[in-house]
Amino acid sequence: MEENGKIGEGTCKCPYCDQELALCADLPVTCQPCSIAFVICSACGGPVREGSVTCPTCGAKP
Repeated sequence: MEENGKIGEGTCKCPYCDQELALCADLPVTCQPCSIAFVICSACGGPVREGSVTCPTCGAKP
């Protein structure tokens, strides 16, 4: 992992519960403890809650 919340080897941590998530570029992943679906931001590669208008990391449109 490069930075907290950023994707390095296809994994990151849920920003809500710190559960490690394995992300896939074209499929959303669901954090089981939180029941929140995440996708990858196309601009910065960070995790974004599915349906969000902007990325919380970089502010771009996911």
